[in-house]
Amino acid sequence: MELAIVNNYAQAKLFFDEYNIPYEIITRGQNKGKLRVKPLRNTDRFNLIETESRLKNAGFGNIVDHSNCFRDADDNTVCTFNPYTMDRVPEGITWIKMSDYSIYGMCTKTFVVIVRA
Repeated sequence: MELAIVNNYAQAKLFFDEYNIPYEIITRGQNKGKLRVKPLRNTDRFNLIETESRLKNAGFGNIVDHSNCFRDADDNTVCTFNPYTMDRVPEGITWIKMSDYSIYGMCTKTFVVIVRA
């Protein structure tokens, strides 16, 4: 397990539950209260880069802000984006979801693209 790169831990727990992302709460040391998730694979990083490219090529590059990715329980790559300038999924795009939880914080919405394993 590795440290989850999120800013809002309370929202991240809810988000991880929503998207079936296994996590542990760190109970001791300097990272107490932070979260650990499954380590990323090279495949996950590649999936994130490909998803960013797909969004940009579709004309939705403004979603690609504060990007991150996680592995769900089925080893799918869960790509996340937290842009400042968007607050809803663009019309006609069915492969992007928007979570009710902001893992980045700063009044951003969390947009999600799942890349199946």
